[in-house]
Amino acid sequence: MNAQRIACLALALVPALAAGACDLSLTDPRHRITGDYDALWIWYVDVPSLGIADEGDCDGHLDITRQRGEDFSGRHAILSTFGDCIPERSGRIRGHVYSDGDLDLEIELRDGRFGVFEVEHGCRVIHRDRRLEGRFRHGRIDAFADAQFRCFLEGGERDVFVELDLLADERRRF
Repeated sequence: MNAQRIACLALALVPALAAGACDLSLTDPRHRITGDYDALWIWYVDVPSLGIADEGDCDGHLDITRQRGEDFSGRHAILSTFGDCIPERSGRIRGHVYSDGDLDLEIELRDGRFGVFEVEHGCRVIHRDRRLEGRFRHGRIDAFADAQFRCFLEGGERDVFVELDLLADERRRF
């Protein structure tokens, strides 16, 4: 199994977002996250015992359509580019943006739950972030999450380390 397949199987490559602000008016333009964003999801995978290190990226978009206080929600889509992100994915997102610009967000997984990483058959979770965490500043979202899995690969159990980064730039504010 190659590293790209491991990465695509081990995690739900999904978008992330941010929203609202503590004790701030929803009309405050510095903390209003609703909008339409161009997104780039970058994944990294490392299987040290097999000498595998790989990375790839996926284009997509985020539509943050609702914000109430510090909570936000919307939809994401990941578009296949040169095979790195097959299959294409889409779903709901939800999260929080705080008055200092910190944010966390979750994406809808294949089973309808929210999180970041999915576990493929033959793997078990050692550690996984449940949310992407990062910053929202000047119409830009920058967030990341990581995970460690133990998977049966190449005749043995191997540690697989995965990181997902989200970079999203606002195209249009709602």
